[in-house]
Amino acid sequence: QSVEFGGLATDIAIVNGPLPADGETFVTFALYRALEGVAPADTCTDETLVATTLGTPIPVRDLTRYTSPGVLVERSGAHYWIETLWWVPSGWTDAPIMLASGRCGQPSELTVVSEPAISSRSQPAAASGDDFHDTVTVTSLAAGADAELRWRLYRHTGQGAPVCDATTLVFSSDAVAVAGSGTFASPSTTQSLPARYFWVATLRYTPEGGGEQVELAQGACGQPSESTLVTALAVTGGDGAVVPLVASAAVLSVLSGVFAIIGARRRARVVG
Repeated sequence: QSVEFGGLATDIAIVNGPLPADGETFVTFALYRALEGVAPADTCTDETLVATTLGTPIPVRDLTRYTSPGVLVERSGAHYWIETLWWVPSGWTDAPIMLASGRCGQPSELTVVSEPAISSRSQPAAASGDDFHDTVTVTSLAAGADAELRWRLYRHTGQGAPVCDATTLVFSSDAVAVAGSGTFASPSTTQSLPARYFWVATLRYTPEGGGEQVELAQGACGQPSESTLVTALAVTGGDGAVVPLVASAAVLSVLSGVFAIIGARRRARVVG
């Protein structure tokens, strides 16, 4: 099965064979994360244990299917389940007796936690001093996950490849809460200097119970879909093309002269 990052993973245990006639029988589940470069059969260790349901055992009274409680998954990648069947004889005061247990690394016991991703598309153009923003789409993040987006904006000098560092940073946004997958707009910014600007968005997650935030995804510097062209001229047009609406004094002077000549020629035709 596949589970979104920050969601609840579950497993199903199928109980077969005869059950003890007395006492109590119950099943528990344990979830382990796989390690890169380690054989699946060797991944179930104390260090890779994500959670166990020993504290919430499920009573077994019939030969049927039993679903585990949900386990929060906060790392992407492969995870493996192990189910264990326990028995406590009537009047027993010692630890439960293990009747059966699964093996680590079984393909039928695999849960894959999806890796969150972001894709972005910025406002393509803006006039100097006007608001503009970026839009990010988040995928594979579970509803209710404690995550946030932040944006940084960098100005391109026009020489060579774009550089996204402290020397070109012109704007850092406040955090925008992210409630699972979806599309989110950045806070707006204004820039007075005409230039091409590049957005970089970062998705961060706060683990359950607090602790340091984890970076889940970040955009790359210099992406064409993440650029906004700020021009000294106003912009219009539904296709995002930059259309000058304010001409310089020199251009207006030339146009005035042309219109005057055209008008004089028209009047001359009428008089003749």
